[in-house]
Amino acid sequence: MVASVNSPSDRGAPTGPGVVGAPAERKVRWRWARSYPARRVLQALITLFMVATFNFWLFRMLPGDPARLIARESRLSPEAFEQLRESFGLNEPAWQQYLTYLTKIVRFDTGISFKARMPVTDLLKPALSNTLILTGAALVLIFVFGLAFGIVAGWRRGTRTDTSLTLTALTLWSLPTFWVGLILVLLFSISLGLLPVAGIRSVAAIYRTPFDEVWDVLEHLVLPAATIAIVSVGSIALIMRNSLAEVADEDYMLAARARGLRPRTILWRYGVRNAFLPTFTLMALTLGLLMAGTIQTEVVFSWPGLGLLMYEAVQDRDLPLLEAAFFVIAVIVVIATMVADLFYSRLDPRIRSS
Repeated sequence: MVASVNSPSDRGAPTGPGVVGAPAERKVRWRWARSYPARRVLQALITLFMVATFNFWLFRMLPGDPARLIARESRLSPEAFEQLRESFGLNEPAWQQYLTYLTKIVRFDTGISFKARMPVTDLLKPALSNTLILTGAALVLIFVFGLAFGIVAGWRRGTRTDTSLTLTALTLWSLPTFWVGLILVLLFSISLGLLPVAGIRSVAAIYRTPFDEVWDVLEHLVLPAATIAIVSVGSIALIMRNSLAEVADEDYMLAARARGLRPRTILWRYGVRNAFLPTFTLMALTLGLLMAGTIQTEVVFSWPGLGLLMYEAVQDRDLPLLEAAFFVIAVIVVIATMVADLFYSRLDPRIRSS
């Protein structure tokens, strides 16, 4: 039999079961590009681009000229005022400032603060760490008390305990954050004198040991963390309560009761374990939302975080600081949401196939 001219042996192409051809490689790459994680990452990048665009134009719609605020405080001459606008790039057209802004984001360049005349990164680092401390402490409180209230209400659904805890969760969820903070200050700081009013450390404090400094920070942390937790604990409690109430009628729960297991074993081994998934996903989303929602709390308690920094930047029309702080919060929210979605997709294959 005469071999075909187009056979692999005549072309010199390698053969064998271990060889993967170019079409197969392209098929694998295309399959990965169409996978849920790749699509979710692409959505996150598009969201960040839209946030950056909205971020740039939003703050430039604020009334007033940042350079005039600086010149008014420094009493600059008209020539120095024009040099100031040129140094900050405010004399350029808006579209050129927008392109410069996007370029700086790609290069991770936050620019120079109009007010402080120093790199914005040097202002963001301590503020971000303080905000993470505050949100981390609040998240622990939300996690502990939210799960406890939700488990008790869901396991005793239809009882007075369930009704009382559900109404309490809804009431706490509807409270204004600043109002809760002011009430806590009035009660525990002014009336009882148990906790500090504001700040992260005592003014002119001298610490003999590192433990004294940690204890001072913890005392200042109690009220702002409790304020955020009181307002946010209701959502976690309600989600956990509803999830546990749904799994209570599942077949495996009925089978566990039929086997004569103790109620505590049924609750923790079968109920809480299966009802915890939606709550855990909400916790990941709550972390990002807390980062964006600490502005009121930090202003009330003068907590030196991103929220207070943004509040002061709005008053000073410090555009580079405002844009950088807003974008950092947006990045944290988007990443937290993406991680929660990816984690949930690993546990629920129906999401990956959608």
